[in-house]
Amino acid sequence: MIALPTLLDTQAAGPLLADLRQSFAEPGDVRVDGGAVERVGQAAVQLLASARLSAAADARGFVIEPVSAPLLAAAKLLGVQELLWPEGEPAVVAAN
Repeated sequence: MIALPTLLDTQAAGPLLADLRQSFAEPGDVRVDGGAVERVGQAAVQLLASARLSAAADARGFVIEPVSAPLLAAAKLLGVQELLWPEGEPAVVAAN
């Protein structure tokens, strides 16, 4: 499982890409823990959306759970909420 950092900004996108590549190199679904995210940048959300599309193309699952309120809000703002959570709006975890 990939644990997203508290600050998921442009600088975090590089390490996130490396983590996603590693996860895609392994069999099974791609699982992401977004519960700790407090601040979000557009590049990281775009990367998650791209990974979701890649997983679908490979007939693999892609799950972001738990989800923080800032991560969900950023996905909504950027118009990728339905792509990231096609089964419906996820439950949001309380901030620490």
